[in-house]
Parts: sequence; structure tokens; C-alpha cells
Amino acid sequence: MVDIDNNFKDWEKQSYKCPDCDGMTANMGLDFESPKKSDLKAWNHLKELYEAGVTFHSCGCSGPGYIPKDKNTLIDFLTKKKETYIENLRFWQQELNRKMIAKKIKTGIKIICFYLVYLASLQLVLKREEKRT
Repeated sequence: MVDIDNNFKDWEKQSYKCPDCDGMTANMGLDFESPKKSDLKAWNHLKELYEAGVTFHSCGCSGPGYIPKDKNTLIDFLTKKKETYIENLRFWQQELNRKMIAKKIKTGIKIICFYLVYLASLQLVLKREEKRT
């Protein structure tokens, strides 16, 4: 057992052994619920999740969110997440492009307005010159 006065980082780095096989355990997080020892399919799935970087870490308040129970469901879940991400990415890229185009158009309109005012001023100057001569 780790003394509570020790540095938390030391506690975090400490390794633990499985009581059954004496192998090293993985830090799966606060919300981890172990399956029955006899459920090898579930254990293999958890191993695949861990190897893919999926663990059960959270503050403990609301849990880690949805974690599929088998490999095919996990692949479907991640594929849908990826599709949603790409859809949102494309939307915001288009929105950014629209805003950039609108800004360029607005700048272009300002330039055109400047030149129209400039041309109108030139016309007034030319009319005054004509009246003088």
C-alpha cells in the first residue's frame, strides 16, 4: 500500500500485478468494470480496446461515455464518429470559405466605392476646369 504522504506521481507510476497470473495489470481507469473471469471474449475485447487507447478514465461523475461491447460494434461506432467528424469538418471549412469570400467581396465593394467617389471628384474638378476656360 502506498503511503498517503507520498507524491501522487510516484503512486501513479507504481505497477500492480494480477493476483491470478502474476502478470502486470493495465490502468483502465475509475469507471472500469471487469467482466467475469470466465468471459474470455469480453477480456479479449478489453485487451483490444486498451491496445487501441480506449480506457475508462473520467472524473467519475458521468463515466467514460459509450464503449461498445464487441469489436464489430466498436468498429461501427468509430466509423460513425469518423463520418460525423468529417461531415462537421467539411461544414466548418465551407463556412470559413464563405466568410473569407464574403470578406473579400466586402473589401472589393469598399475599393469600388472608393474609386467611384474618386471618379466623381475628378468629374467635379474637370467640370470646374471647363467652366473656368
